[in-house]
Amino acid sequence: MAKKDAAELLQHCEACQFLAKQHHLPAQQLQNIPVSWPFACWGLDMIGPLKKAQGGYTHVLVAIDKFTKWIEFKPIASLTSAKAVEFIQDIIFRFGVMNSIITDLGSNFTGSEFFDFYEQRSIHVKYLSVAHPRANGQVE
Repeated sequence: MAKKDAAELLQHCEACQFLAKQHHLPAQQLQNIPVSWPFACWGLDMIGPLKKAQGGYTHVLVAIDKFTKWIEFKPIASLTSAKAVEFIQDIIFRFGVMNSIITDLGSNFTGSEFFDFYEQRSIHVKYLSVAHPRANGQVE
């Protein structure tokens, strides 16, 4: 009887439903987000999947400067590290090399090509837990 009651409670509890889909990763030390000058720290995320647009685009890469709230975006058709690197390169060409990027653990932001790119340019990448997407602020 108690097992049935527990299952019913889990199915109808709003908090249980909200937290059920989140990945539970080990705790990490809190990090400050330095926003002391324009275009030094960017939030990076991906929106999608969306309805397929002309050109086959199904997702949008979005970056927001944490200081000025400037928004950059790029529609993409494939979810690869190469597309993320291309997007960041476009931002660097226009605004200069950033000091840090804040993003989630999406596969296109954790691939070896993306890792090599930011390591070569001494860009600090701070990964947020998927369980707390609201920590990425305006990008979400």
